[in-house]
Amino acid sequence: MVFSADIPIKQVACTRRKPNLTHQEFLDYHFQRHGALADEPEERALKPSRYTQTHIFDAAFGGRSDGLPNANHAWVGRDDITELFFRNVAHLKTCMFSDFVKERIGPDAAHFADFEVAISVMANEKTVKTIEEVEVADQQEFASLLFLSPADNDPDGTELEKTVSPELLAALEKHASGKVRAVLANVGVEIPGLDPRQYFGGKDMPVFSLVYKVYLGGSRDDTTMIRAAEAALQKSVPDRVNWNNSFVVFGYEALILDHEKSVRFDPKRQPRLF
Repeated sequence: MVFSADIPIKQVACTRRKPNLTHQEFLDYHFQRHGALADEPEERALKPSRYTQTHIFDAAFGGRSDGLPNANHAWVGRDDITELFFRNVAHLKTCMFSDFVKERIGPDAAHFADFEVAISVMANEKTVKTIEEVEVADQQEFASLLFLSPADNDPDGTELEKTVSPELLAALEKHASGKVRAVLANVGVEIPGLDPRQYFGGKDMPVFSLVYKVYLGGSRDDTTMIRAAEAALQKSVPDRVNWNNSFVVFGYEALILDHEKSVRFDPKRQPRLF
C-alpha cells in the first residue's frame, strides 16, 4: 500500500493482564481508571478522536508449530481489545509522543498490562460489508475479532485483505447467515518512524497485518457459528496466513470517548460479562 499521512489511522491493541490480576480486576481497572484518564486532557490533539474497548469473554488460539502437544503460545490469554482512532498520522504522533502520554498514560499501563506480550497493529479501517449500521455509543455491542498473522511476515495487510475478505464473507454467509450485522477489516500499515512493537512492547510477538471485526446480532451461542466460519476460512486460505499464530476473540465493545461527537467518558458504559 502507498503510505498516506493524510487519511485516518487507528491502533488496534490486544492486551493481556499482568500476573497478579484476575480477569475482572483487569477489566475494571482498564475501563474505569485508564479509560477515564484518556479523557482527561481538554486539548484536542492529546487524545484520540475515538476510543473503544472490547472486553473478551472467550477466545481460541492456533496450535504450536514446534511440535509440543497441548502447549500454549506465549500470547495466549487475552483480556481485551483497545481501538484508538486518530484523524491522521500527525495526530497519532502528536498524541503518542506527548508529555501527557509519557507521564500519565504510559506509566498507568504498568498497573494492568503485560508489556512483554503486547500485540499492537497500526491500521486503516475498511468496511467489508454492512448489513445493519452499528453505532457503539450508549449500548455495548457483541463482536468477534480475528487476528491474522501473514505467512510472509509482511506488516502491510493490503494484498492479504484482497485475498481473505471474499473468502471470509463466503464463510460467514454459509455458517453465520442472519447473525452478522457488519464486517470491518483493519488493514495493517507501516508508519515511518513508528514501530508499534518497539513503542508498545511485544517485540517477540508474531506480526499481525489484518484484523477483522465481525459485529453479531445474537447471543454468545453464536460463537460456534463464527468458529465454523473460521475453520472454513482456514481451508480456503491455507497458505497466505500463518494459522498457528492467528487467533479469534469474542467480547462486548463499549465506547470510552468520541471526541468528534463530544461524547465523554462514562463509567456506566463498561460491559458486564458475568
